[in-house]
Amino acid sequence: MSQVSHWSLIDRYGQSLHSSEVVNTRELKFCEGCGVLFVRLRGSEAKFCAECAQEMAIAKERTQ
Repeated sequence: MSQVSHWSLIDRYGQSLHSSEVVNTRELKFCEGCGVLFVRLRGSEAKFCAECAQEMAIAKERTQ
């Protein structure tokens, strides 16, 4: 039985998966409309979950 290196692709492309180098690009945020916890991109200005964002867009459209 031959051993297969799980790191062969990483070694081949010179990439590293050390935990100290992994950047978390997402964060948790409470929706300011309904209070549900949702995931957004880190640094995003999103204040509402997808459902509330859609409702806010409709409301904004009606007021114009």
